[in-house]
Amino acid sequence: MPGDEARVAEYYQSHLSEFQEPETVHARHILVRPEGEGEEAWRKAQERAMAVLRKAQAPGADFAALAKEFSEDPGSKESGGDLGWFERGRMVKEFEDAVFAMQPGEVKGPVRSQFGYHIILLEGKRPARQKPLSEVRDVIRFKLTEGLADAEASKRATALKEKITAGKLTTEEQWRGLADDVVSSNVTPFFSLDEGVVPGLGREPGFLEELKKAKEGFVGGPRRTPRGWVVYRVEKTRKAGQTPFAEAKDEAMEGARRLKALERLKAELAARRGEGLAKLAATYGVQVTPVKDHYRGTSIPGVGVAQVLEEAVFATPVGALTDVVVVGERGVALAQVEAKKVVTPAEVAAGREALRKSMVEDELQKLIDAMLAEAKRNQPMTLNRDLVERFKPAQG
Repeated sequence: MPGDEARVAEYYQSHLSEFQEPETVHARHILVRPEGEGEEAWRKAQERAMAVLRKAQAPGADFAALAKEFSEDPGSKESGGDLGWFERGRMVKEFEDAVFAMQPGEVKGPVRSQFGYHIILLEGKRPARQKPLSEVRDVIRFKLTEGLADAEASKRATALKEKITAGKLTTEEQWRGLADDVVSSNVTPFFSLDEGVVPGLGREPGFLEELKKAKEGFVGGPRRTPRGWVVYRVEKTRKAGQTPFAEAKDEAMEGARRLKALERLKAELAARRGEGLAKLAATYGVQVTPVKDHYRGTSIPGVGVAQVLEEAVFATPVGALTDVVVVGERGVALAQVEAKKVVTPAEVAAGREALRKSMVEDELQKLIDAMLAEAKRNQPMTLNRDLVERFKPAQG
């Protein structure tokens, strides 16, 4: 067995619980809510639920149609009461106990919960099972590759900190000199340690606690964050209280100037939208960035996650240009919609394997980029392409 296959099998055997699939059920329900408080309201709701149950248990009954007519659950009413597949722990206990005791095709009720009375149809049931290695092989490959990339990033961050400390690198210019394809250098504005957010990194409670003890000039890290490994230097600290007037005034004026500049640029671009994307890009000396297969809530290349731009894109007809939008402090954006596609559940299932392979390829590329960048900085290095190929997902 090749070395990488042995590692995959070893990981699988030592993490069996990670690949256990719990018992799941697929159910529909009709919810009848009490109209008011007190037992009398609940009694009347039960009577109405019993009437609906008799309809649902009648031969040839269309449960989905009955749910659309009688259910008082706004979240599932229009889908015929469909709750999809779910495991234990997802529903209220009374509902869960009832549905997991049912058999496929069975209609049961009324089941009382805090929400009202439920009439339940069990569409299907899947027993708990251990996923075989053949089914999770690419998932494990991804985990192993991700682990290699993380280890390489940790090693790189440690080396950077040593270089910063040994060289006594303290200026912004010196830190920016360390940046390359996989390392970025950023300076945060002043931020409160009590607000729970580190600019550029998000919520990092442990990081904030560490910062509370740090003094000016302290070099910390490496520290793992959702954005990657971080080495940092505390440039300045300021005691709690009001920002000095002069500093606050300068910051406010700079922010106002930038906002006005962005609004002027937005208006200028809006007036010239008719010239087309390519001509506008040439005029302003920027490049048009192709974006393929964008899904809601995902990052946009060169922009990041930008809800205002995303909303503009999804509201724009195919072939047309979006409105010009201001994307925070990052600038303004204009996009042309080339195509739209509604992805069906079947297509999602069919594309899942390709997605897993793509994720593995992405992690491999991150690892390769990090290793090559370090090699360029320090010493020659030969990349073992055979090793890289062995970690790629199997074809077919």
